[in-house]
Formats: sequence, C-alpha cells, structure tokens
Amino acid sequence: MGVHGEPGIKRIKLLPANEIVDVLLEKLIEDSAIKKGDLVCTLVNGLGATTLAELYIMNRQLAKKLKEKGIIIYDMEVNSYITSQEMAGASITLFRLDDELKKYYDMPCWSPYYIKI
Repeated sequence: MGVHGEPGIKRIKLLPANEIVDVLLEKLIEDSAIKKGDLVCTLVNGLGATTLAELYIMNRQLAKKLKEKGIIIYDMEVNSYITSQEMAGASITLFRLDDELKKYYDMPCWSPYYIKI
C-alpha cells in the first residue's frame, strides 16, 4: 500500500526484513533499469511506526545487495521522512546520479525536516 492509500502490486505473507528488501530492490531495478556501474543515492523511509533500528537493518541489506549487483552507492539516507499516521512499514527509493545531478545533490539545503550541510 502506498503512503496515500494507493494499492500495492501484490499481497504476500510477512517476510524477514532482508527478504523484504530483496523483493523491493528487484522490482525497483526492473522498473528503473538501474544497472551495474550506475551511481545511486538511496533512501530508506519509515512510514511512521517502523523503528530506526529496523530501517537500518533494511539499509544494511540494501547496501549489501547493491554492492553484489555492482551498483555504486554515492550516499544513503535513513529516517522517517514521509509517514502515514504511524503506519508500519518502509519504502526504498533509488536515485541514479549523473555529473549534473551529483552537483545539485551535494548542495547544502535546509527545510523543517531535512538539513544537508
């Protein structure tokens, strides 16, 4: 289920965190065409009720799987940025960088819920 109540792509039984990351990552790579040698930033986002410790477990698996696939990690963010009334779960975002986007990504910014210095 999406943050705004969008339907998911399938229903499955609850899986261990590492297996959830594997399922999500395969779908993301399939849909995005991110491939070996690409440079990416990642975001593991908690939906509200998922603890930071659980999100870091997911992030660890994400880093491991990306490395196995030869996808280069430029930066990783982990936190609850987009939540949905204390909903359990998490989302994963991959952002492919090129030289131009890398320049903008590295710029400092400030907002009420995100700061990059």
